[in-house]
Amino acid sequence: MAIRINFLAEQQEADEMRRRDPLKRAIAVAVLLVVVILGVAGLYWRKGSAAAGEAKAKADQLAGLQKDANLVKTNQARIADLNNKLKSLEKLAVNRTLWGSQLNALQNCAVDDVQVQVLRVSQSYEESIPKGPDGKPRAAIATERISLTISGRDTSRDGESFNKLKDQIQNNPYLKGFLSKKGVTLQELNKSVDPANPENSFVSFTLLVPFQEKER
Repeated sequence: MAIRINFLAEQQEADEMRRRDPLKRAIAVAVLLVVVILGVAGLYWRKGSAAAGEAKAKADQLAGLQKDANLVKTNQARIADLNNKLKSLEKLAVNRTLWGSQLNALQNCAVDDVQVQVLRVSQSYEESIPKGPDGKPRAAIATERISLTISGRDTSRDGESFNKLKDQIQNNPYLKGFLSKKGVTLQELNKSVDPANPENSFVSFTLLVPFQEKER
């Protein structure tokens, strides 16, 4: 009986010593801290992963918005260009050369023994974008170039009546306000025999009537 009591007392004493051992308590605390740190680290890792995923989604969204913004800017530039061209066309339509009065003036230039066979109009526009004093481009300007080509037959005896037609055009009071300073020029001159009557001959001619250049 005494031996059992002594054994129990020794066991209790050993347990008491283990409870009082500071190294074991430190190890236990360290293990607990490690567990807590790992848990906190895992929590932050999950939050960091979620934040990284959200940041990537936002970056992709921003890239998509930037692409749309660039497309909008491109379309706005195209619209502005089309509006400028439309305004230029409207201006040309308002200021276009009307041929009724000019043709009537040409009729008044008729000369005996001269038959006009072809009347051709050449009308072209060349667009340019000038720069202002600050070097920035200004509104586009279209240079209008118009000329008449008159082809005909001169059946006069001396074959020189086409020169009278040329003078009539250059000195016409109405046409003077439109003609270029270059004046009417002879482009082509050919003498031929009338196939219907070989005894008669005629002169084929072509006159160029340039108009003044205008900016629209």
